[in-house]
Amino acid sequence: MKNTDKEKIYRAVALKFILLSIVCVMLQGCNSTKIYIEEKELAKIRMTEPILVIQPLTPNPRLNTVAASLGKYYSIEVPKRMKGTVLYSSNITSLKNAQTWNNLIRNGTVNTMEAAAIGKTVGSESVLTCQILELNQFPPFRITLELLWIDTSTGNIIGRLYQDIDLADADTNYRFSNFAGQGPARELYETFAYSKDLYQTAYLMPQEFYRFSAAYSTKVLFGDVSDTPWWIFWRSM
Repeated sequence: MKNTDKEKIYRAVALKFILLSIVCVMLQGCNSTKIYIEEKELAKIRMTEPILVIQPLTPNPRLNTVAASLGKYYSIEVPKRMKGTVLYSSNITSLKNAQTWNNLIRNGTVNTMEAAAIGKTVGSESVLTCQILELNQFPPFRITLELLWIDTSTGNIIGRLYQDIDLADADTNYRFSNFAGQGPARELYETFAYSKDLYQTAYLMPQEFYRFSAAYSTKVLFGDVSDTPWWIFWRSM
């Protein structure tokens, strides 16, 4: 066998190894993420119509401040993914305390019919709810979220996302470093020239983690509606 043929074989094997390594890293990051788009065609339509984002829900009153901070970032991130008008409950006088209403949570889960009814009152075609299931408020930060995208006309779930965002996970921490290390004008995309100083500072700041969590979960949920899987191009273009 000629040397050139051997080189081609070695290169092909090396390329396969690299691709396999990339896939393994991606799958490792997907282990803590479960997403279901129940009605993809309806989802594409609702992406262009008004949506109500309800402030994140938590059964623990001590996390109300966290929920408010996280909700503020969702009110910034959701409009980046939707083509329709985005309404945020805390900005609407009649819904400022909607997240505390007893009938919005039933047996520990979101009452989708109640959420849909709330959405109808403000003329939205869908509603986004977020439950904080678990939280570690000390570095390395971790938050477990469940997002429900609900159709207001039926109360049915359009999409559901369960996501455990843990900075102790190498893949998640890599994404956070790219996000936090860009400075004030940050977006969720990959950069090889981010500031390590900014990243290391952000690593100790819960607000930066909440901002990242809102950006990441929003990208995953609404990005899955597109024909390109979110985990291939998870960064904002």
